[in-house]
Amino acid sequence: MKTSSMKTSTIVTYSLVATSVLVATMASAMADTNDASTTRRIEAPSNALEIAVASMYSQGTGKLGGGMQDVEDVAGPGGGIELSVGWRATPNLLIGVYANAAGSGDDTDNEKAAVTAAAGFKADWHFLPTASVDPWISVGAGGKLMAIEDGAKDKGLTGVEGRIQIGADYRVSPRFAFGPVIGVSAATYTHTYDDVDSDESMEISDKKVHWNFTAGLQGRFDLFGSTR
Repeated sequence: MKTSSMKTSTIVTYSLVATSVLVATMASAMADTNDASTTRRIEAPSNALEIAVASMYSQGTGKLGGGMQDVEDVAGPGGGIELSVGWRATPNLLIGVYANAAGSGDDTDNEKAAVTAAAGFKADWHFLPTASVDPWISVGAGGKLMAIEDGAKDKGLTGVEGRIQIGADYRVSPRFAFGPVIGVSAATYTHTYDDVDSDESMEISDKKVHWNFTAGLQGRFDLFGSTR
């Protein structure tokens, strides 16, 4: 219990520090109108198809529910990837979908591993779409899956999640940008499967909320549409 508490404290601390740094950077970019990153204009995409790809570090914490272990006990720090596709309706607003997957293993036991995947809908808001540094925020919600490999005790979990991401794009051109992104999601697993390939599920009576923190680098591509 003490080890789990220390892990959770460390995760939260790192996440708060990373969030504070990125928020401070975003606030500075929006507040300093004399800075070259905000005064140099780059045309922004509108009515465009936008594709974003991100490479992520991922760490979960909290209870799985149903008398199961904590997230940290079955899924340690891991790496993942996210793909999102959307309609950049205006220079400021994007509406789209996302899908991601992440995996982690256990350094002390080769038979233990976990994979998570999620997919859903999202909306992004860009604060400075025509600046060379464009801070943004994204909110989304969808479904989530976890597959746990633990020797002969493999199982699957399904549920729902809500999430928020913040980032800052460095805009190389009107149609390409890249930059850091951090996020946090809250998820609840509602059903469990005795085997990851089984179609028979059992509802989790003692549902719990757990958290997942991510940090990484994202590239954003805009196709078709117009720039203005």
